[in-house]
Amino acid sequence: MLDLYELLGDPVRAEAWKKSCGIPALTSGTGESPDGILKGRAILMCAGEFVPMEIDCDREKGDVLIAVDNGLSYLENLGMLPDLLTGDFDSLSPDAERLLSDFERITPERVLHLPVMKDDTDTMAAVRLCVMLGFRKIVLYGACGGRMDHMCANIASGLWAKKHGADCYFINADYMMFLIGPGDTKTFHPEASGMFSVFPLGERCKGVDICGMHYNLENGTLTNDFPLGEGNEIGPQFLRGSAKAINVRAAGEDRFLHNGAAAGTEAYTFGTAAEDPVSAETAEEKKAKDAAAASISIREGFALGIFTYEVEKKTREY
Repeated sequence: MLDLYELLGDPVRAEAWKKSCGIPALTSGTGESPDGILKGRAILMCAGEFVPMEIDCDREKGDVLIAVDNGLSYLENLGMLPDLLTGDFDSLSPDAERLLSDFERITPERVLHLPVMKDDTDTMAAVRLCVMLGFRKIVLYGACGGRMDHMCANIASGLWAKKHGADCYFINADYMMFLIGPGDTKTFHPEASGMFSVFPLGERCKGVDICGMHYNLENGTLTNDFPLGEGNEIGPQFLRGSAKAINVRAAGEDRFLHNGAAAGTEAYTFGTAAEDPVSAETAEEKKAKDAAAASISIREGFALGIFTYEVEKKTREY
């Protein structure tokens, strides 16, 4: 039985495991950039509240799907098999227990166990694994909603990842969350619409710029004892071109794209400008929209961004 903590605490053993686990994206020299950073994303299916929706996982681009504890049950219901399984496995459904047994029998090197009594949550340990492996984008499903203490713990895990060079995106049927750090710029697709809120995770965030939303801000300060960043709105009607927005787009920072999902839900995915699907717009029209895209950037401090896909019904025409 493989113990995840043994891999986290022994880089030599971890490297040997990567070469032997049989996962193409983790095999030495495959899917890696010259500096050792993996090109794909780690997709975590966690065991929290989860409404069935499309899971955005592209293994051809180097994505790796990881079941975290009873997140295995969710993947089984979606007809998806994970590349890796990790957790203390103390809350599996009977069907998931059988699937876990199959993995341990056929590919035991892909099952990384954790003790029930530990300092890490299962999600925190999985995030540490992703950072150790070299992932710089971690997408978490089943990590929002449900018990508030679990969600707060997951946000703390995302903040740890941010401080160690990885971006976490928490995907929910109704909203998504992400961390913003010093020097970050997050840019939304020009056609995105919904509600956006941002909250400092420390005492304050300085040098906050919000562009292309209903309420914009330039070089502002947000504090953790006054919710000034709550309840902004994103939509095409608020877009205005600016040199700052053009510079942001040229930098190819993360941008959030609307994408229809299964089971009547909605999801948002993200990528760089070069990864955007080709539309029927002319080059000039697309350039004009991109130049006015909504964005947020922070010079100092860490913050939590929450993008709710629907606009509140009370919103009036402007």
